Amino acid sequence: MSNQNRLKVLIVDDEPENIQLLMEALKHEYIITAAKSGEKALKLAGSNQPDIILLDIMMPGMDGYEVCRGLKANDQTRDIPVIFVTALNTTQDEVKGLEFGAVDYISKPFKPAIVRARLKNHLELHNSRKELNKLRRCVENSPSTIVITDTEGNIEYANPAFTEITGYSTEEALGQNTRIMKSGMHEDSFYRDMWRIITSGRVWRGEIVNKKKNGELFWEQASIGPIKNSWGQITNYVAVKEDISARKDLEKLKEDVERIMHHDLKTPLGGILVLSDLLLTEEGFNQEQMEMLGMINESGLRMLRMIDMSLDLFKMETDEYMYSPRQVEVRSVLQAVMDDVAPAFKSKNIHLLINTNQQQESSPLKMQAEEKLLYSILCNLIKNAFEASPRDEQIQINLSESPSPAISIENKGVVPEPIRDHFFEKYKTFGKTSGTGLGTYSAMLMANTMGYDLKLDTSDSKDTTILTLVGANLGAQDNGSGKSSQES
Repeated sequence: MSNQNRLKVLIVDDEPENIQLLMEALKHEYIITAAKSGEKALKLAGSNQPDIILLDIMMPGMDGYEVCRGLKANDQTRDIPVIFVTALNTTQDEVKGLEFGAVDYISKPFKPAIVRARLKNHLELHNSRKELNKLRRCVENSPSTIVITDTEGNIEYANPAFTEITGYSTEEALGQNTRIMKSGMHEDSFYRDMWRIITSGRVWRGEIVNKKKNGELFWEQASIGPIKNSWGQITNYVAVKEDISARKDLEKLKEDVERIMHHDLKTPLGGILVLSDLLLTEEGFNQEQMEMLGMINESGLRMLRMIDMSLDLFKMETDEYMYSPRQVEVRSVLQAVMDDVAPAFKSKNIHLLINTNQQQESSPLKMQAEEKLLYSILCNLIKNAFEASPRDEQIQINLSESPSPAISIENKGVVPEPIRDHFFEKYKTFGKTSGTGLGTYSAMLMANTMGYDLKLDTSDSKDTTILTLVGANLGAQDNGSGKSSQES
């Protein structure tokens, strides 16, 4: 056997004859180092990291018990197995040695064959324990949920990821049946098929909706299979699961977008655009009627662009969107939004007021952005303010460049307490019978894509809500080079 594959043994004894006897017995199978004192033994153990230590007890200065205590107190050496080899042979001596942390106790005079056999057994046991500890650390540090049950589905082990995801502590979970996570979203036949597969000795793989301790439902990708003993009998089941709720949300969003585009919006919108185009070519309409037809056609085209942009939202969520910024004049985009929302605002007699300082009135206010994204953000935020505002009120839009650039939209009314911390989250809505919970979420997504942020400030005392778009690029003036003033 080459030295590279041989395990290392440290012999500690103050008698050279004993060291020589042990070296002769072991030299053909192991790499041997020796120490004649406890102090030297501790240094060698720390630097050479032997696989096992044969340790005498009766030594001058630091005896074997003190050496063993020192080894176990050091993180580098605490796991090295120690076998006492000593002339002390009473039961009390042996018990004391084992209590100090030794794995075995060999009395002198020893038989070389016995030493070799015990050494071999303890090294195999130690290596097995190391592999088990490695496996345990892998399981405990796994980001996936790992659960082991008995054959009835009662939980015998759950790793920390299980607690993090489900909310059940280890103490709460142990002994409970996995039915505590049953969501009620699957038919009984779903579970019967699962049990039929795993009880037959096969692995079940699939997606499952489970329920957290707080009642929240979540999706998991699961693999559940049997654990068998040496005779092939199933003794336990192990489940390895990954939380895929975020992926499911993306899939749902994609389905919603595709449904809206292909069925709910594009088909009737196409008819509106074709009809308005035809009417614009007809004679007999007065100037006001032609302007109204033009507005219908332009609004339809803008809606078509919004539908196409819905696909872009999905790309933003999956980091596939290609952002192409340019200098955009804020007031022109804002005017387009105001034109589109004007009919709805009239229905509630709500007035839209734009506030700027005197210097801004005489110069264009530009920002680095994509025009269609800026339009969508402002449209979403203004519509949100409109829905929250009482009748006969006004919504103020404040454009500012200092102390930090911002577009803020202020309306009467406050955001309800239960939704304030989740205002920009997907599918979060409150008190709206027809709300999708996507308006403010998509506005935040588009703002972040362009390098901006959205801030919510709602005040119960003032009965107002302010939504602010902030970012470093707002307020840049066009200098004729196609770059912002910061870039030139």
